[in-house]
Amino acid sequence: MRKHLNILLGFLLLVLTSPVFAQISVVDTVCAGARGEEYRVLSTPGSKYFWNVEGGNFINSNNSSNISVDWGFTPGLKKIIVIEQNNKGCFGDSIITYVWVKPLPNARIAGPQIVCKGEQVSLKALGGPNIMWNTGSTEPELNVAIDYDSSFMLYAFDNMCGIDSALHNIDVREFEVFSFSNYPESPKIEEEVTFTPFSNDNLLLASWYINDEYFSSDINPQYTFNKPGDYNVKVEAFNKAGCFDSASAIVKVINDAKVFIPTAITSNGDRLNDNFKISYSGIAYGSYSIYSRWGNKVFESQNIGDEWNAKQNDGYPIPEGVYVVYIKAIGLDGKAYTFESTLTILK
Repeated sequence: MRKHLNILLGFLLLVLTSPVFAQISVVDTVCAGARGEEYRVLSTPGSKYFWNVEGGNFINSNNSSNISVDWGFTPGLKKIIVIEQNNKGCFGDSIITYVWVKPLPNARIAGPQIVCKGEQVSLKALGGPNIMWNTGSTEPELNVAIDYDSSFMLYAFDNMCGIDSALHNIDVREFEVFSFSNYPESPKIEEEVTFTPFSNDNLLLASWYINDEYFSSDINPQYTFNKPGDYNVKVEAFNKAGCFDSASAIVKVINDAKVFIPTAITSNGDRLNDNFKISYSGIAYGSYSIYSRWGNKVFESQNIGDEWNAKQNDGYPIPEGVYVVYIKAIGLDGKAYTFESTLTILK
């Protein structure tokens, strides 16, 4: 579109050397990148006109009173200056006008391009005095929850300088920790358990909890339970896209009350296998007694972990022979256990 801006030029010639007086023009408005915009001043026969245009290129044949301007794409208030030289060679005052170069709509969308499923996303509209989203919203910020791959279109427009559009694609990353396994499936106390999560993507970070207490950041951690019972094991995890999910399960730890009772000792003072000692696991506490083959109690201890030096409670050495060991214990699961074995004492 061509526009014509009349710049009034006048001067009063008092003498040959008198200055020329002028009036300042009105302000014009164009769009950035406008081509062929024409500007002129009232022409005086025999005069020449010298133009200067800020922010645009112009054509002025033979210093005429009109120019054609191709405006650049840098918006802002631009100055046009024209000076008249009359036929006597005298220069008038500089005539200055200002042209407002409006920016073109330049639609842009600021926001993430990769999100996790269900994530709340904020998209910001940039680049236009007036905007509209493909959702119909005219707000400068669009807030949406994303559950699947989506595309958003923004239209930025100006009643004078046209319209522009921008497309913004969002890739949704689904991440789910389905479950995890523990090996062995039914662990016993003091048995090392390995946990392995199952998900639809590789885990980048993981935090493991047992009964809400943190115990490891390994992807495949190991843990040893020292008491029987039901334990709530939970994993919280992130994938490389920063998506979060968690899974939990009950792990049942079985008590395996065991004792190892030596079957023979050599109580001869050589410090090799001289004493009797019971090894155990899964036992909270217990006691044991030792009887002769005739049923006489020769030793008793209220602590299952005590060693016996093959002497009677009164301190006398025990003769060689076969003896019977009776054990009473309470397991870590609170249950009562009894064990029985024979013991041979050699000299």
